[in-house]
Amino acid sequence: MRQIVIASHDKLASGMKDTLKFLGVSSDTIHVLCAYQNNKPIDDEIKLLLNSFEEKDEIIVFTDILSGSVNQAIFPYIKSNGIKLITGMNLPLLMAVSLYPQNQEISDKQFQKMISDARTQIQFMNDYKPDLDEDDE
Repeated sequence: MRQIVIASHDKLASGMKDTLKFLGVSSDTIHVLCAYQNNKPIDDEIKLLLNSFEEKDEIIVFTDILSGSVNQAIFPYIKSNGIKLITGMNLPLLMAVSLYPQNQEISDKQFQKMISDARTQIQFMNDYKPDLDEDDE
């Protein structure tokens, strides 16, 4: 089973999960880690969450900032737990992964494509010129 963890400083992770749920994404396998909310060491929270999954689970962790403490705290678990760790999350990327068929493992190549596609959603709209074809109004 694919388990998705959204981890962030403060409440960004819970907001992302709430938004996914609002958009109709099933949240049964989406877990949040909102760091520094309860004065517990982040390492303890990570261990508790990761230990709640089964060994056969596909675990994908999203974090907010590349050089942030949340990402740095999860990074050591990549090899020992077989975690796929993606940082710099955005909503389009979370949607793509959350909606990917549960019965298909996501390959590294597919992750790269999803990340590339999600990056295209970040635009400076003052300079944005949409591609319009003749059928667009």
